[in-house]
Amino acid sequence: MSARAVLIVNPTAGQGRAGRILSEVEELLRTGGLDLKVFRTEKPGEATLLTKRALAEGCERVIVLGGDGTISEAINGLAGSKAVLGVISAGTGEVFAAEMGLPTDPVEACRVVIGDKIREIDLGKADGRYFVLMAGIGFDAQVVKEVKPEVKKMLKDLAYVLTGIKTLLTYKPTLMRIVLDGGKAIEGYFAVVGNARCYAGRYFSVATQASIDDGWLDVCIFKRGDMASFVRYLTGVLLRRHLDYSDVQYFRTKAVSIESLHPVLVQADGELIGQTPMRFSVVPRALSVIVPRLRLRRDSRQGSF
Repeated sequence: MSARAVLIVNPTAGQGRAGRILSEVEELLRTGGLDLKVFRTEKPGEATLLTKRALAEGCERVIVLGGDGTISEAINGLAGSKAVLGVISAGTGEVFAAEMGLPTDPVEACRVVIGDKIREIDLGKADGRYFVLMAGIGFDAQVVKEVKPEVKKMLKDLAYVLTGIKTLLTYKPTLMRIVLDGGKAIEGYFAVVGNARCYAGRYFSVATQASIDDGWLDVCIFKRGDMASFVRYLTGVLLRRHLDYSDVQYFRTKAVSIESLHPVLVQADGELIGQTPMRFSVVPRALSVIVPRLRLRRDSRQGSF
């Protein structure tokens, strides 16, 4: 019996790439044995509603053809359900694909989502919203607010770097109080709560020791608020040396609460979700994702699949 599946498509993702490859993807998935329905998103947040509709109709797998934003929306409809997530990445940054080792070629991605290799992963939760990669509190949320869509389409990951440099000139950090689940409190001017290692694109990482299925959140706190320090922090992240700095602290925790004297913007998975105060927690093994079958070397003690 063919598996019941829904394909949720954001036709504008990746400068319209998702829309251009849709017919090919549909044919490959149906040929591969999926009983497929296709839903197209037309506005932000719609992927969550379409995912919940698909689950109510008995779909066993939800396949997203789009970028990280569409994936994040679908996850907020899928979390805690028995359905599985498949991803055909067609966005700008493709951070989730990088984190999960998913192919970005649509033909290879279709072969993966037709398969049955499942990986259970954790989700983060920011108040009532789920995130799969990370949440940023402070500077990077301001960058997300200020980055222009047309620049993002043209420059991809570099758009955030250039917008970040521009934001440095006007950004006024607010001191935050970050309280870990054990009660330890730290003050800082910028924080990243990581559920996964990848942060922006395939090459930038802030929570460098994070694992997406270890049952923990990794919190990286940047403790100084002057412009010179922020320039140093940005450079350190780009060079993957920020954890060597004495004014950067790193913790693993099950939950963390962040408050501030003045409201501070919060982004999750690259989308603005609100402002402080906010509580973050980990939800272990809350999502099942279809992943590639490993090709092990011949000399592996485990043999091959």
